[in-house]
Amino acid sequence: MENREIEKILDTGKKEFEIRGRKIVIRMPTQADTLAADEVYGETFNRHLRKGTPTQKEQLQELFRRGLYHPGKNYFTKEQDELMEKIVEKRKLIFSLENEEVKQPHLKELSELEAQMQAINRDLSGYVYHSCEGYADVDKNIFLLTRCVTEDGKPIWNSIEEYKNDPDTAFAMQVQITANRFWLGLDELPFDAIFSSVATSAGESPKKQDSQSGENQSPSGTSTD
Repeated sequence: MENREIEKILDTGKKEFEIRGRKIVIRMPTQADTLAADEVYGETFNRHLRKGTPTQKEQLQELFRRGLYHPGKNYFTKEQDELMEKIVEKRKLIFSLENEEVKQPHLKELSELEAQMQAINRDLSGYVYHSCEGYADVDKNIFLLTRCVTEDGKPIWNSIEEYKNDPDTAFAMQVQITANRFWLGLDELPFDAIFSSVATSAGESPKKQDSQSGENQSPSGTSTD
């Protein structure tokens, strides 16, 4: 990405994308968007709590009770703790080595450890996804899409339900993934640039904006109540 394009994105707080033949514009969430999304999170969380949906903590406790995972101190589980300790030690060792040839087997081992961590995180996420927090994260993320994604100058979805009922599921999910990457600064835009700059709504000067989202995004896909 050229510096001129980066400057344009930082100045306007938005970027155009082409997804499945459709040109859309995604902008960074404003402070008002973020606060409204937090309210949506709270409403969804409380609704599921009243319905009896377990929280992530309750899900983990059940996993521990069944012996599928064991409680940890730093991460969610003992399995994650032990792997992270190995990863940190391996990274320290690699950093201390100067000979590239000597580094190679350790880099391979580090890659294997990180793959194991990703597998545990993926499996654990699958268990705790269907929780009050999981459903709340999804609705919060979709709400931001309804506020920050447009096509021909108009919102693509006017409500969370419109997004969930969109017949073009592939398009809807790809928009969600693209928006999350853009908001997190992973879409070729330098990570430090996106977070050191103040987010803005389309067409405004960044100096006039209060703050940006900076939130953790929800898992891909939509929830069903």
